[in-house]
Amino acid sequence: LLDLPEELLDGTLADALDVRDLCSLGQTCKRFASITEQEPRWRRHFEERWGEPSLVVRRAAELAGGWRRLYAAKHEVEREAIPWMRPTLHELNAAVENIAIRGWSQLCGSKADRGPCHAPCSLLFLVDGSGSVTEDDFRHMTSFMAYAWRSIQTTFPEAKVGVVQFSNDVRVEVQPSNLSADDFDTCVAGMNRMNGGTNISAAIRKAGQLLGGTKGP
Repeated sequence: LLDLPEELLDGTLADALDVRDLCSLGQTCKRFASITEQEPRWRRHFEERWGEPSLVVRRAAELAGGWRRLYAAKHEVEREAIPWMRPTLHELNAAVENIAIRGWSQLCGSKADRGPCHAPCSLLFLVDGSGSVTEDDFRHMTSFMAYAWRSIQTTFPEAKVGVVQFSNDVRVEVQPSNLSADDFDTCVAGMNRMNGGTNISAAIRKAGQLLGGTKGP
């Protein structure tokens, strides 16, 4: 392999390898590593597995440091989350960043003389606590919230977070506030499932009331 010309290695051979073989080849020597780590190749593998990336996913790749790193992070997160689905920290941060930027663009307008906006964004989790949700499902939801907020709070330290649980009625578990990751972990770990029906409209109305009292998108 070492005697093969660069154009053959970087084309026909590398393009024919699956992800596992590509990673194995990249660990053999520096020459192969430089070939197997090329970003267009990893973007192609990403698209083959997860489909055409959205704007948020493309931003997540930038935050991750490239498509190869995002592929590795997404593969690992999905493996650990089975049978549930969970985004990578890069995707979470890209999504919140997108919401914050889009929200402030709407609030501040497009005129240059309006100046930059510095207020934080607010994030509100709506948690289904109805009887159709198992205790295991519920614990995975609270675990996900803790996982998400730990990353988001690091990237957006001024952001506020709140939690509303709903069934027939709604219950505000956490008022929108700037909580540390550890304090938020404690709050969601102590949540108890309400049981009952599923009144989504009441939860959305309550979310609107709570977010209406915050400053920011």
